[in-house]
Amino acid sequence: MWQIIGWTAGAVGVVLFFWKGWPWLRKTATAVVHFAQIVDAVQELPAFIARTDETLKAQDAAIADIHHEVHFNNGSSVKDGVSRVESGVADLSLRVAEVAEDLADAKKALATSDAKIRLDLEVRRGVEDTRNEENEHD
Repeated sequence: MWQIIGWTAGAVGVVLFFWKGWPWLRKTATAVVHFAQIVDAVQELPAFIARTDETLKAQDAAIADIHHEVHFNNGSSVKDGVSRVESGVADLSLRVAEVAEDLADAKKALATSDAKIRLDLEVRRGVEDTRNEENEHD
């Protein structure tokens, strides 16, 4: 009889342990796993720092190249080249404006000359027409 009570008490104890103690056991196991992951990550930290330092050195070199190209430095940068091109375009714009003005003046002069020539031709035709009429009447 004592054996049955003992086995029953043991079974109840196991059921209570799994019912009440299982969540605590699971949380404890999860914490142990997380701690192990943290230890692994900390062990890999020096290699990560070395990779990061190499990456930062490469980025610093690239940034220095970019800085060189986007700041004035006596003619060898892209920014200096852009300034030269902009200056050249401004000069060309002025020249084109001057040529357009000269063409406009030439067009006016040609229009005036054309009008004079047209008038001269009309006058000569009129004189020739009157001569032809006089010759026809004779």
